[in-house]
Amino acid sequence: MRLPLPVSLLLALSAPAWAGPSVERTFTLSDSPFGVSAPAAVAVDTARHEVWVAGNYSDNLVVVDAASRRPVAEIAGITSPSALAFDGVRGLVFVTAQYNLHVIDAASRTKKAMFTLNSFYPKAVAADEAAGEALVLGTQYALAYASNQEHIRRFNTANGTIKASASFPAGHTVGGFSQSPGQVFATVYRYADHQSELWVLDKASMSMVQKIALGQSWPAEVVSDPAAGKVYVGTYGLLTRFKTDASGLLVKDGTIAAAGYLSELGLDPAAGRLYAIDTYSDKFKIIDLVAGKLLKTLPTGRQPLAVVLDAGLGLAFTGNSGSNDLSPFDLKAEASLARVDLARLLPKAMALVPGTDQIMIGCGVTSAFTVWNKRTFTLEKIIPDPYDTPNDIASFPSLGKTFVLTGPESNGTISKLMTGAYVKHQLPFTEYSLTNIEAYPEANQLLATQLQAAGVPGSSLRTFDAAAEVPLGAAVVGTAADYPKAVAVNNATGKAYVALYGSHQVAVVDPATSRVLKKIPVGFYPISVAANPNLNRVYVANYGSDSVSVIDGAEDAVIAHVPVGSMPKAVAVKRRGARVYAANSGAKTITVIDGRTLAVAATLASGGTPESMVVDETEDRVFIANQADASVTILSDPAGPGSQPPTIAHAPLAGTFPEGRDIAVEALVTDDAGTPVVTLTYWESGSSVFHTVPLTLSAGASFKAVIPRVFLMSLKAGRVSYFIDASDADGNGPALGQGMGTAAAPNQFSVSKSLLPLWTQKFGRISGGFYRMVPGPSAAIGDIRPDLPGLEIATGNEEFWPLTGTPNVMGRWFLFGSQGSTVFWKDTE
Repeated sequence: MRLPLPVSLLLALSAPAWAGPSVERTFTLSDSPFGVSAPAAVAVDTARHEVWVAGNYSDNLVVVDAASRRPVAEIAGITSPSALAFDGVRGLVFVTAQYNLHVIDAASRTKKAMFTLNSFYPKAVAADEAAGEALVLGTQYALAYASNQEHIRRFNTANGTIKASASFPAGHTVGGFSQSPGQVFATVYRYADHQSELWVLDKASMSMVQKIALGQSWPAEVVSDPAAGKVYVGTYGLLTRFKTDASGLLVKDGTIAAAGYLSELGLDPAAGRLYAIDTYSDKFKIIDLVAGKLLKTLPTGRQPLAVVLDAGLGLAFTGNSGSNDLSPFDLKAEASLARVDLARLLPKAMALVPGTDQIMIGCGVTSAFTVWNKRTFTLEKIIPDPYDTPNDIASFPSLGKTFVLTGPESNGTISKLMTGAYVKHQLPFTEYSLTNIEAYPEANQLLATQLQAAGVPGSSLRTFDAAAEVPLGAAVVGTAADYPKAVAVNNATGKAYVALYGSHQVAVVDPATSRVLKKIPVGFYPISVAANPNLNRVYVANYGSDSVSVIDGAEDAVIAHVPVGSMPKAVAVKRRGARVYAANSGAKTITVIDGRTLAVAATLASGGTPESMVVDETEDRVFIANQADASVTILSDPAGPGSQPPTIAHAPLAGTFPEGRDIAVEALVTDDAGTPVVTLTYWESGSSVFHTVPLTLSAGASFKAVIPRVFLMSLKAGRVSYFIDASDADGNGPALGQGMGTAAAPNQFSVSKSLLPLWTQKFGRISGGFYRMVPGPSAAIGDIRPDLPGLEIATGNEEFWPLTGTPNVMGRWFLFGSQGSTVFWKDTE
């Protein structure tokens, strides 16, 4: 890992001419004008031939025109809808969402009422069109988890009062329910003995009428045909039919084999057909009830969770949670139709994949992580993530990892993608209340701003080891009211700058020690930070001041406030050409700033409400994520054509140096654009731990740095590798010249060591658990075994769990030979 040290950089502020920045083009990410995340509930308005769709992890509903199969409207402001039902008599849509029941007028698509269900959490709803009521299935939560119970309740949809309720005992869960004019039918599963039952309830009183054993199978769904007095129950591979006998009770009336799990059922009594979905195999099944057989099986989208029928149009629709779409079916032709795309990809965060033509974009509404070709902007991969909404991305190319911040803006959590296969994993550390993450690849550290955490007295900047995936430290930057919103590291100094949105400041933090060095007043509501180490400057977007504050990294003081467009939400830096970009969400523009003179070079139009940016240094391009219109704008901003990279002249160190003194490293470095930034990177040959320090200007074009004696004395062996790098204020590099070495082919020299380690015994893991060595009084060195030649070392008190698993700490005593071999070991207690 790289460990940058503080440095003061001298830079010339002369600005060469370059071609003006321009908008290359804007790409739309979504074909659909509306979208939901993980469609899980569907209802149909057969009068208007409209399909209403809810996604479990959305904050909206989408209306699809059934005839044209196109989304036509969106109803926003309904958080996490779970179920839908349609009252065709009154033209109402009932929506359950979290602990609420919403009533929406279908014609005007406006909300008529919302009733709070208190601690009753709904999971299904049905419309009683005759009574104008809603039947809601849900869980009544209690303080004692064991007493939580499921209920079916009848609600008056005019005032929200409960008319009647049926309670199911603890340990029972309802698979599904249906109704006739006078009864409610529910499939119930008992966890204690894994048995299922069909419960028949009186609708008026919600009291028990009948229980019918269904056997040891999880009941998926139930649907009733009131006119024929029949009820159908779907289980695994089987559709069971019940009929009403002369006494008014249900009796079994045969079964129909239908391979697979019948998750949801849709009935067309007039056609004598029943339509079912198998969520686990992505199938739509057509069952002939008259002939009593499965007629046809058709594919759906991924993970279908709901099915509805519009018999008037001869269509069926399945809501597919995994692929964010609807699958329409022509019931007369018994054929699939083109799917209805509900993927509304609102870009939120972006990251480039170095060495490839890929750009990763985290998208809201449909909650997905997408991978695009950055040249053609064609979608290459989509990783649905219905449980989370990606808000920020931090990529570590050398580790093959990308960390993703997901969840609500003020309560984010971190997961990771292995970028080779784009497989999502949960991290071993669990942190909440995160607002932003940032990659610090030079130190293999992941930085995160956090509102609050257990054991941390206030809001903080958290650091994590990105390779080992363990927490490192927490720097307290203020209270939760300070609201840290963003962080960036200035590689010229190794300091982190945290935007404190609530207190209009930037906190300067040393990530290595988790110490707050200073707080700098900036504009109102700082929301984004970026640093240019070539200039040793930090740029802060002030959302409330319509400005960018410029901080000098040497003095940690504001040197200018640059006016930009309204409500800037993001700031980014391109080192080549020393550019700064501000994404102005209110003005829907991008302000381009000369990072050295701080003059505004251009103001360019973006798409709707630019949210974030990522810079492609190799191609002088900027990608801007636009939330409002689901698009990405690409800017072209080439650096000056006349600027050349710095040149280095260095005589490589040769010979052997003593470990007890500093070693000076000198080089002559020149550049056509002023004073360059020069660094020395050194490490012990064969090690993966790197140290990067600045070479400072000593005289003329001569730069100098030292490799300290502390490092030399810490060497395990006697070989050091190093190289010299340089870049200029325009970001041109790598340097040209001779003798500087490279990371792949470094310079090397030897160090004479007073004591060289010959071998090391590592204590690891054995059957029975982890164990460790604790040096104790039994340690000794000497010719312990005369029959064995050479020096032997005995050491003891190694604690371990014995093979029996008995929780008594045992000990082992080792005897090592002079070459590191284990002569013998003995258990002790």
